[in-house]
Amino acid sequence: LNLDTLTYNQIRVRANFTDVGGSPRLADWTIEWGLRVNTPTLTKLFDNEKTSTTTPSFEFYTTDPQNDDITYQVSWSTDYDFLTSSTTRISDTHAGFQNITTPPDTQPFTSGNTIRFGVQAADALINNTTYWWRVRAKDPTGGNAYSPWSTRRSFTVDTSSAVSTWFQTTDAQFNLDTLSGT
Repeated sequence: LNLDTLTYNQIRVRANFTDVGGSPRLADWTIEWGLRVNTPTLTKLFDNEKTSTTTPSFEFYTTDPQNDDITYQVSWSTDYDFLTSSTTRISDTHAGFQNITTPPDTQPFTSGNTIRFGVQAADALINNTTYWWRVRAKDPTGGNAYSPWSTRRSFTVDTSSAVSTWFQTTDAQFNLDTLSGT
């Protein structure tokens, strides 16, 4: 389930018969695999958003092929690669996760429902700082393996901003964009 099928998308079967004295035969060959949770889709905050709050909310959703309930993991960092200054929150152990599609539904969440995670006051972000965020998911009653991380999105906290706007300030933000049709 943890295999990255984008990188490893072919299976090669290899048999090593070591019984050189007899006539080795293959009587049965079985290959089994499971279906993991799909990579989450991010809906809010939009990429390169300038937000006026130090406790923003992120929205996302995904589905499980077997329709099992889902646990989410949200991560944010000031580092594009999430190698330093990274914070991670998991829906089965941290506050801030809410089902928007079906509000009474709680952790683990129904497959396909839109989930909101709000940064808690204890984790308040720093004003005038650019962050990156991403999400992954797993089905704890099924394969219990995490999906790949979603695409990364950036946002900048600016408490003086009256409305959310598109804003870029770091090299990594500019390196990811494509400008066409101008």
